[in-house]
Amino acid sequence: DARAVVLCVTDAGRDRANKILLAREKITSSVLDTLGENEKERVMPILETILSAMTGNVVEARRICRFCDEGVCRKAGCPVEIAAIKKA
Repeated sequence: DARAVVLCVTDAGRDRANKILLAREKITSSVLDTLGENEKERVMPILETILSAMTGNVVEARRICRFCDEGVCRKAGCPVEIAAIKKA
């Protein structure tokens, strides 16, 4: 009934998304690399709590994770996705 549309990412779009992820990774790594391993282990649960608190609903979750590197988050369970499901 024409209310659904299938979208496909172009090669250019995929390349652009990868460039964005790499740029974000570079900035994140430069910040986190100043921490020792013990400090990283302590800060990660705090960051997950903050991300969960920022997530009020599915729309907010999509905004927070717009350029998420799902390969990283999916293994441990994305705190934003988990919060969105709990609050749904």
